[in-house]
Amino acid sequence: MIKKFLGSEVVTVFEDATIQDVAKIMDEKSVGMVVVTERYSDGKPIGTITDRDIVVKAVKQNLNAQTQKIDEIMTRYPITAAENASIEDAIKLMETNQIRRLLIVDEFGKIKGVVSIDDVIALLGNEINRLGNLCRAQIGTSQRHRSHDYTKMA
Repeated sequence: MIKKFLGSEVVTVFEDATIQDVAKIMDEKSVGMVVVTERYSDGKPIGTITDRDIVVKAVKQNLNAQTQKIDEIMTRYPITAAENASIEDAIKLMETNQIRRLLIVDEFGKIKGVVSIDDVIALLGNEINRLGNLCRAQIGTSQRHRSHDYTKMA
């Protein structure tokens, strides 16, 4: 299940936050994405905003970061997966929707975490490493039990 791989707390803001507010939060928390929730929604995501959104949308449009609310530049209707989804399901959702980050929600639609492509790559890298260790261990065992070393035959 994907919920086993959820990391630290999810950084959230309300949709009435300004672009500058979000940029400060991103800097303070060292994150590149913030989940946007509606006030009084009990943590249900309604969008996301990334550092790229701020640069490509706000700066390009010359929006006033001090007064402009993020609702104009945030990505609405985020793609989500249930916390009991498999890693394969998460990868499919990311691939199908061409997204780098997937919001993970509970059965009530409340945000529980975010899984990124980097998280998935790290997870799969660890699994491949474990398989490599298993193969090396088995090769070492099988060579100790051989009565003849076939690698020296030419």
